[in-house]
Amino acid sequence: MPFYFNLSHSGDYVLCAASSAEIGTDIQQHCGKNVERLARRFFTEREAAALEQAGEERETRERLFYQLWARKEAYGKLTGKGIAAALEVDFLPGGTVSSPYGCSSGEVGGKRLLWEEYDSIAGYSIALCRYG
Repeated sequence: MPFYFNLSHSGDYVLCAASSAEIGTDIQQHCGKNVERLARRFFTEREAAALEQAGEERETRERLFYQLWARKEAYGKLTGKGIAAALEVDFLPGGTVSSPYGCSSGEVGGKRLLWEEYDSIAGYSIALCRYG
């Protein structure tokens, strides 16, 4: 049986995922950067526009930014192509089918992706991505 693992760290935490299928993971500490400026530079037009429309509360915009960034990092690790390839992919929630367990699915490049996302650590976004 094959064995796959993926590591990520941010702030005070390390995330390790082990699986019998290929997996990508990321944990991102919400660290108060200028998320709007970063989104305009690194996100798709649709993602950047969604961030600008996410509301007046900085916390809401920051949460969406780091959710998207964690998805991009996890996807880049899953594919082995890194963050550069993931920056071109639109990972906005809403284009996916969500479940009550923080899991969702979507399709990128003709491959179905399964996501698990967690917000159980205040101030952090966590994403795990695998093919489904």
